[in-house]
Amino acid sequence: MKTKHNETIIETSLLEEMEGKYLSERLLRSWSEDFADEDTGEVVSIERHEVLFDKGTFLDKTTLSELNFYLTSGDVKSVKVGDIQRLGTLSINSTALYSVTVAAFKKKFNFYLYANSIQNAIEICTDFLEQKMIGSFVFKSIKEINYSTLISDKEEIEDAESHSNENEETKDFYFIEIETKQDEFINTQSFILRAKNAEDAKNTIEKYIILNLPEDRKDEPLETALLSAKTVSCENLIDFKFSKEYFENGIDE
Repeated sequence: MKTKHNETIIETSLLEEMEGKYLSERLLRSWSEDFADEDTGEVVSIERHEVLFDKGTFLDKTTLSELNFYLTSGDVKSVKVGDIQRLGTLSINSTALYSVTVAAFKKKFNFYLYANSIQNAIEICTDFLEQKMIGSFVFKSIKEINYSTLISDKEEIEDAESHSNENEETKDFYFIEIETKQDEFINTQSFILRAKNAEDAKNTIEKYIILNLPEDRKDEPLETALLSAKTVSCENLIDFKFSKEYFENGIDE
């Protein structure tokens, strides 16, 4: 079995260069259709797409005859083909919380961050650590943590004066489970954050929940109960704003 390191991929419009090879990506036919808005009369152009062949399709004489029709009509300008049949496609997950462990200076350090895949978590954490650590580091483990919320920026929750008076060195990182009740709605949520103790963490979480409630529910009484609290080994929390840059700009090829 070959790897990407010895795979040959070309983009071509010549049938003789395609024969006996595989499509390297899904082949689409794209066109625009104009529609008139019945109310305003404005003409709106909508982009349409049709899948002609799936990724990994083997280009034998029969398939090439069909493909030649689209090349001749101008619906397809060229195709990417390779000598390895690749039928699978990497899918990007929804955003989740990840725990990343790196080794540096003969010690291990844990970081928590939002990402949408393991690859994405590596890229975000690498960017962050290159700015925060001196010297080399190596990734040891990456794990997705389900159904947890990271509270990394208390500046948005507490006022600046009270925050500046706190001694960060006396704080630990906590994994907290909270039960909330508002009217008849009862919900259980888990959070990871830095706090002086479990009660301090609970208070921060209450402020965070209230801050993120829909406007029409902010004035309704909210009850919270601390279900569990434990400290976790953590060097730092990577703020969502940092990860967001990667969600908006995509993953580098």
